[in-house]
Amino acid sequence: FFLSFFCLLGPIGWSDAMNCHIPVCTSCGARWVDTVFRPQCVECGCGALLVPCVICDGQCGAVWRRDVELSHSMHMAHWNGECRLDKEQQALLIYRKETQNMTPDDMAEAFADVL
Repeated sequence: FFLSFFCLLGPIGWSDAMNCHIPVCTSCGARWVDTVFRPQCVECGCGALLVPCVICDGQCGAVWRRDVELSHSMHMAHWNGECRLDKEQQALLIYRKETQNMTPDDMAEAFADVL
């Protein structure tokens, strides 16, 4: 109740330190405390306060929590959690996510230092 009431009132009169912990997006105004987020907003990212594992999209069953302070200060979604899949599976999933939209030229540039 307190968080919903506090967010309803808004940050008027509160210090910047206190504002860092308000579960509301500082970029678009989405009320994370009400499980509202805007996927097109970089600060909102893929969810409000809780999301399925961001590495495996929830395959492992883990739930990650938003780091509200870091999301606010960086204006980009940040999550705290741990994937329950083994490290090799995690590495493969991360590689696939990072490279799924890359063109052959992007790939060549990304791996130029390795080759």
